[in-house]
Amino acid sequence: MNQAGLQFADMHLMEGTFFTSPTFLQTYDMNVPVLLGAAYRPYHSISDTLKIEYLGAVMNVVVQGFTAQNQVLFLREDETFDLNRYLILPFLIDLALPQSEQTAAFQQRHFLNAVNGYLYTNDSLSHVQHAIAQASATINNFPSLQIIGVSTQFISDFIAGLQESQLYLRLITMVLFICTTAAVTALAVYKIKLFRADYVLHLVIGAKWYFLTTVVMVELLLQTVLASFIVVLPLYWFSGSWLVVGRLAMLLLVMQLLPGVSIAQVFYHLSKDEGGQK
Repeated sequence: MNQAGLQFADMHLMEGTFFTSPTFLQTYDMNVPVLLGAAYRPYHSISDTLKIEYLGAVMNVVVQGFTAQNQVLFLREDETFDLNRYLILPFLIDLALPQSEQTAAFQQRHFLNAVNGYLYTNDSLSHVQHAIAQASATINNFPSLQIIGVSTQFISDFIAGLQESQLYLRLITMVLFICTTAAVTALAVYKIKLFRADYVLHLVIGAKWYFLTTVVMVELLLQTVLASFIVVLPLYWFSGSWLVVGRLAMLLLVMQLLPGVSIAQVFYHLSKDEGGQK
C-alpha cells in the first residue's frame, strides 16, 4: 500500500507506527518495514527481522507495527479484506536503474502488480491523465504510454463527466418521477369522473365500490410500473447500484398510496350517490 492508500483505509494499529514518507523511497534490497495483522502478534514483536518471498525475490523485512484486531479494509461495496492475517508492504517507488536482468525483471513484476490495484484520488480522470502526460514529458526518451483499461480521450472525458453528474441525474430523475406520479394521479381521478355514469351503472347492477377501486388500482399500478422502467433502468445504468433502484422501487410503492386514496374517495362518493338515488 502507498501512503494515500493508508490514509484512505483509515487504519488503526494496536502497536507500532505507520510508514513514513521516506519509507516509500527505499529499495527492496534494504530492510523493508512491514505491518503485520493482529493474528501474528503472539508470534512476532516490533523490530523482528523476517525473510519473505515477494514476486519471486527473497528480501528481508522488519516488523514496524501490528494492525488493530479485526481491522477491515473496505475497497468497494462487494470487496473487503480482513487484515488479521495479512502482511502489508509499502509500495516502494524504486526508480533506480536496474543493474542486472534479475533486478529489471523484478521491477517490471513490481509495477505490473499494481495493474489490478486501486487508485484513489479526488481529481477527475482527465486531470490524472494530464498529470501523467506532464510527468512523462519531463523525462528524456520516455516511451509512449497507455493507461490499461481506459478508453480514448473523448470517451474517457465523457465517462468522467457522467460520473461527476450522477447526483444531478438522480435529482432530475426523482423530480421527473414525482411529477409523473402526480400527473398519473390527476389523470386517474379525471378518468373516473369522466366515466362517472358508467361506474354508477356498475354500482346500480350490484358491483361494490371497493371492487371498482381494486380494478382501477391494478390498472394504474401496471401502467405506473411499466412506465417506471423508463426511469429505473437508466438510473441503474448510471449508478451501477441495485440499492439505488431498490430505494426507488420502495418510493414507487409508497407513492401509489396517493392515487389510491384519491380513487377510493371518488368511488366512496359514487357509492353514496348511488345509495341516495335508490
